[in-house]
Amino acid sequence: MRRAEAAGAVLEAAVSAGHIAEVIKRVESELAEFWSSPDESRPEPAPKTRASTMNFVAVGSRAEVERLKEQAEELAETHAGRTLLITLDDRLDPLSVQADWSATCRRAGEVPICYDRVELTFGVAAAERVASVVSALTISDVAVIVELAPGAPNVLGDALAPICDRLVFDSAETCIERIAEVARGTKAPLADRAFVRTFSFRELVARFFDDMPEASRAIRRVEIARSAGAKPDPAALLLGWMGSRLGWTFE
Repeated sequence: MRRAEAAGAVLEAAVSAGHIAEVIKRVESELAEFWSSPDESRPEPAPKTRASTMNFVAVGSRAEVERLKEQAEELAETHAGRTLLITLDDRLDPLSVQADWSATCRRAGEVPICYDRVELTFGVAAAERVASVVSALTISDVAVIVELAPGAPNVLGDALAPICDRLVFDSAETCIERIAEVARGTKAPLADRAFVRTFSFRELVARFFDDMPEASRAIRRVEIARSAGAKPDPAALLLGWMGSRLGWTFE
């Protein structure tokens, strides 16, 4: 019985690997054809120039995909590259992966600057191969930035954390226990969208001491007030930043 189960598992893995390899090959082939063909949006066709500042890998639940697309488009305005949108769908064949891609070209003078996006939806069993799929489809020689949305399936986040160059999350929407769990699985630096949103406050506080930085050492008490509302409270992040800058130890 155990031999039969083991043989079944091996066969299942082989079938899954074969299907995924076919998906990767198809996407790579279609993307290669796109990049090798000239841009024909104008009367005189011109070779495409690839924008490849980074690989942005956004991972979330099915319900978060549209929001991730919007974020990816905003990011592409200033840091265009290859985007991979990844999710898991338990309605699919467990061993399958669905893939689609699109590309956008914009004219910078006479030169068309282009970037592409690959959307990947994994079945439950195929999700364990997400790291190898991402490694195969990312552009070499540029950083791999992985962002985990609050609803990112754990199996995907855990597999991608070890292979990324930077891990992005939003501590206002993701529980700290999950962030700590993923952080233990990567050597990459962490970036927090919630912390980034406090930039204007941090800059204003820092300016108080531009003319007399030594005065910051005299601070003994800090009181932070915020306006009422349903938005996540950034006070703890601001206090933590102040403590780190002033060399405080929290007990």
